[in-house]
Amino acid sequence: MKKRVQRLQDRLEETIAALGSASYRHPWVVVLSVAAMVGGLALQIPQLEVVTQTDQYLDPSDPIRIDYDAFRQQFGHDDIVMVALQPADVFDSRFLVQLRTLHERLEEEVPHVDEVQSLINARRTRGEGDTLIVDELLEEWPEDEAALAELREAVLANSNYRDLFISSDGRTTAVIVRAQAYESSEGAGLLAGFEDDAAVPEEEPEFLSSDSQRELVDAVRSVVADTLPAGIPVAVAGNPVVLASTQAYMFRDMGRFTALALVALASLLGLTLRRASGVVVPIVVVVLTLSSTIGMMAATGRPITFITQVIPSFVLAVGVGFSVHVLAIFFQRLDLGDEEHEAIVHALRHSGPAIAMSAVTTAGGMFSFLASSLLPVRDLGIFIPFGVLLASTLALTLVPALLRLLRVRPRKLAEYSGVPPTERVLEACARFGVRHARAVTLACVPLLLFMLAGIPRISRDFNPIEWLPEDEPARVATDFIDRYMGGATNLELVIDAREVNALHDPPTLRRIEAIQRYVEIVAGGQISKTMSLADVSKEIHQALNGGDPDRYAIPDTRLLLAQEMLLFESAGSDDLEDFTDTGFQLARITLKGKQENTSRYSAFLEKHRPEFERLANGRDVVMTGSMVIGTHIADLTVVTALRSYALAFTLITPLMILFIGRLRIGLVSIVPNLAPILMILGFMGWTGIPLDVFTVLVAGIALGLVVDDTLHILNGFRRDYLESGDVEQAIVKTMRTTGRALLFTTLGLTTAFAIYGFSGALSIKNFGLLTALAIALAFVFDLFLSPALLALVYGKKEHVKAIS
Repeated sequence: MKKRVQRLQDRLEETIAALGSASYRHPWVVVLSVAAMVGGLALQIPQLEVVTQTDQYLDPSDPIRIDYDAFRQQFGHDDIVMVALQPADVFDSRFLVQLRTLHERLEEEVPHVDEVQSLINARRTRGEGDTLIVDELLEEWPEDEAALAELREAVLANSNYRDLFISSDGRTTAVIVRAQAYESSEGAGLLAGFEDDAAVPEEEPEFLSSDSQRELVDAVRSVVADTLPAGIPVAVAGNPVVLASTQAYMFRDMGRFTALALVALASLLGLTLRRASGVVVPIVVVVLTLSSTIGMMAATGRPITFITQVIPSFVLAVGVGFSVHVLAIFFQRLDLGDEEHEAIVHALRHSGPAIAMSAVTTAGGMFSFLASSLLPVRDLGIFIPFGVLLASTLALTLVPALLRLLRVRPRKLAEYSGVPPTERVLEACARFGVRHARAVTLACVPLLLFMLAGIPRISRDFNPIEWLPEDEPARVATDFIDRYMGGATNLELVIDAREVNALHDPPTLRRIEAIQRYVEIVAGGQISKTMSLADVSKEIHQALNGGDPDRYAIPDTRLLLAQEMLLFESAGSDDLEDFTDTGFQLARITLKGKQENTSRYSAFLEKHRPEFERLANGRDVVMTGSMVIGTHIADLTVVTALRSYALAFTLITPLMILFIGRLRIGLVSIVPNLAPILMILGFMGWTGIPLDVFTVLVAGIALGLVVDDTLHILNGFRRDYLESGDVEQAIVKTMRTTGRALLFTTLGLTTAFAIYGFSGALSIKNFGLLTALAIALAFVFDLFLSPALLALVYGKKEHVKAIS
């Protein structure tokens, strides 16, 4: 087995050397071939889509997404844009004129709008004898103080307006902008609801896109800013606003962080390799790799999301590292007197197998994300491996070609007087690990046990508002609306009564009313308002009974209830379609609440779902809406963590054993790689950092990265130990030849991810800093623990033939 693995490794080394030699001899063939491939993919980049809707994180076959899509097909978009205003007096005549102007401009100037609602057109239901009149609240404009006082009294007394158009204290009013459900107006046929001649499109239309939602939000903000005087406090919030702000913030961060990563990596290259070619060649390689990776995403129809924005920084850091491992040995051999071609071949023989191995293990670690049920995380498992494997291929082929074209000159040997300080430090660390092997190993045990104890304390979370900085306008506006209007986020319940016209049955409608009352009692702090067909029925019944407050109730008989509903439809209102279908079989209950941590809503749903089903008398109750989507994604992050971590470990461990060629050493090599991951997870538990869609990536990404250094160390150690038979000497020589490149890759990776620490979004900041910390810890373990374990495993008496 050992000899067979050794033969495979030797064959791999020969193949890589031959490939690099051919690339060196025919540089223009390589350059033009790479240019053609990259150019073809780069042309696809303008087609790249950006998606911010959280429902798009779910697979189309996911039952939660299926329920949500069915809800939107029946009732339209559940998300709203709420414009909250806090004038000196809501019922002042001058302000009401401003409110009317704002309302009309929003209707006329904002694209993709289904409906605008406010006190201007709020439904007013009244009866005159046996006639039901349904009109708009301010259809008759108040002309004097008495009319304004009457308006104030009517608005504050109407429970249907409260926390929707007017705050409980009457000091804040709101305009509700509802987006259309579909991208094109043809989709309106699916929502025509109560119209008999509703046109149904031949093909199922697309739901409203992220770009269209952003256009709507931008237009709302523009109209608000242009219409209202500066003295009126105003807030524009809602899920579309948060997602539009997320999209803008993502573009700004992705461009800024990619540029910062390039500058940082170029600076590190200059400091490490101290040559212009040492900066230019790796940067060219990673720019080509990044262009190809983003182009591949566009070509395959996969969008950029808030999660997949980490791909550029990842590819940049990893791609530079591959090139550096080749260049470091090449420059060293060139300066020692080798011919250029000879130096290239030597560099590829020395570092090529480790580059190939580390590329495969890194890609294997990223492949673990394919097990995720979240589409953006799954995309990481496709396109990061693509970028990693492409970067390693270019490092082994394009780098030799570029070096031939650049004609790099050797430096004078006088410049190499003694061992550089960085390498002396690395050698000293390795010697310490070997000479104090048992003490180093034992010292790690209590630290790891302490960190392991923190892992069960990790909580889960999903809250897109926390992706934005605390001072971001959308986040400030959300806090304002949560405080004064009870929030702008909806949880939707859909009850299937299982037979046509079942909602004409008073007991059935009272069960819906009972669910609303139950929610108002048990979730008063989370849910500010509930709305359903039962509210409309009570409103109609009261109006037909002279407005008597005691008659605000559901009718007692099925016939009367059906007649009153028919009168409401005949009066010209289409509001019934907001709460039921044409057959009065489906009942919608909207629960409006604040933007909060999904763990609270998850606990709410788990606790109260059985009671909802009991109150519905065994009828099917479907929970959907943005709250449910968020809660489901939070649950899937835990599943993603368990699956991806287990799969990454399962994929990487056999690869390490195969590449190293010894079971015992392969298993030992996992320890310094797994230890920093466990420490980071424990750190999250002890410090209260939650597991969200970003931090769930840390362990999988870090594990895929940190094995690279270990592979390079073990590959160099294997080669040097075969020559000397001395553990300490082999480790020291490995650090002398490979250590500087390992230091660079660690600095490059930690810098690339630490840059995310500049993000104002806490989730992204946590992701970047935790990943950088994991990589730094892994390097420390490789400096001390890997040499210690090698010393313990080989011992002083083990002969060279042990690994030959």
